[in-house]
Amino acid sequence: MKKLIVVFVLFLHFNVCAQEGWFWQNPYPQGNGLRDVFIFDQNTSIAVGYAGTIIKSTDGGATWRSKESGTSNDLESVFFIDDKIGWAVGFNTILKTGDGGTNWQDITHETISNMRWRSVYFINGTHGWVVGERSILKTIDGGDNWSEQAFEEISASETFNAVYFVDSNFGWAVGGSLFRNVIYTTTDGGLNWENHSNNLSKGLHSVHFFDADTGWAVGHYAILKTTDGGINWAAQIDDYAYIFYSVNFTDADTGFAVGWAGKILKTTDGGDNWVQQDNQNYNTLLSVDFSDSGSGWAVGEYGAIVKSENWGSNWVSQSTIVTNKNLLSIHLIDADNGFSAGEDGVIFKTTNSGVDWIAQTSETSKDIRSIYFINESIGWAVGEDGTIINTVDGGTNWDAQISSTTSTLNSVFFTNENLGWAVGENGTIVNTIDGGTNWGTQTS
Repeated sequence: MKKLIVVFVLFLHFNVCAQEGWFWQNPYPQGNGLRDVFIFDQNTSIAVGYAGTIIKSTDGGATWRSKESGTSNDLESVFFIDDKIGWAVGFNTILKTGDGGTNWQDITHETISNMRWRSVYFINGTHGWVVGERSILKTIDGGDNWSEQAFEEISASETFNAVYFVDSNFGWAVGGSLFRNVIYTTTDGGLNWENHSNNLSKGLHSVHFFDADTGWAVGHYAILKTTDGGINWAAQIDDYAYIFYSVNFTDADTGFAVGWAGKILKTTDGGDNWVQQDNQNYNTLLSVDFSDSGSGWAVGEYGAIVKSENWGSNWVSQSTIVTNKNLLSIHLIDADNGFSAGEDGVIFKTTNSGVDWIAQTSETSKDIRSIYFINESIGWAVGEDGTIINTVDGGTNWDAQISSTTSTLNSVFFTNENLGWAVGENGTIVNTIDGGTNWGTQTS
């Protein structure tokens, strides 16, 4: 689900590099969903995602730097052939970099625009493929020019989600819909694609091959394996409890599949057995990749980033989120003290300029649309269905006040601890002269 969280973002206590302008504070290091991750080595990785997001770490994930992509379109896939040259693709977008992802050039042409490109794969600096909505493209000049590859037409409800090649000849493109999978194979670099779709799973999201014969594909409810180059497939997992979005194998035996609700599964016997790994980040994971040294990252929704340094035996979250509720109001009393509030009655307080935010108990589950304090102790919050709550001890305790309306209130303001107004839907204005003990309506 694509979601840019928060009107004002919250600051967490992390080692954040100095930044100028606006930057993410909650979630950390950013909150746009991450669709794909590519690992260069145990210290360096790059991830792409919604709204043109590109972030890169060169210190093992301790810090992440945002890179300017030049687009606000969603990015779905990223691939590098070395530490300099790489490509990223997404909605109506194909980008290329020659400096490790610091700068990106848009190489999208009119003939290949207006498509959601979902996966990119290169075997060298010139030969590569992208796949998307009922389309497979190939380039032989690094992406300057692309040619459509022919295949048996798939239905309008289906799409290609992933492409993978082991050399210049053998490649696979997978996808489908909620009703069936789509699997195509080529043995001649894409001149001809053969349809090997089956009824073993629904739509497939990811494919990974160890060699020209042995590979895996994952998707809705299933992990599939082939040992004959993709002609025939067997289900290793067929379970409605799982939705997998990415699969990656480090050798013929050791592999990982990630997906819905932060699930991470590992196999050490080529997929005959899969064991769920401990992961405390429950956001859906959309991509997983490993370096040769055993360091791996998985990324996903709400900017989720988890890392393993021991071949997936343990996973540690490198992204943190105070809340995934929408925050609808912010009020700073002074340079140090402030409050933020939002849906389902959430209220957070800071006393150190946002280094830490502490959850308050608001005693309401209604959405809070506005919060206002006249000093460090006394404040009000208003919101859904005429909700008004008040604190006199800096947010430690909140008490409900009778607002005389059931209309949602969108803003509150006080001139002193007695005189205040709240306004909202249907032209509603309510006013108090005794700090909220009594609220009366005014005609707008």
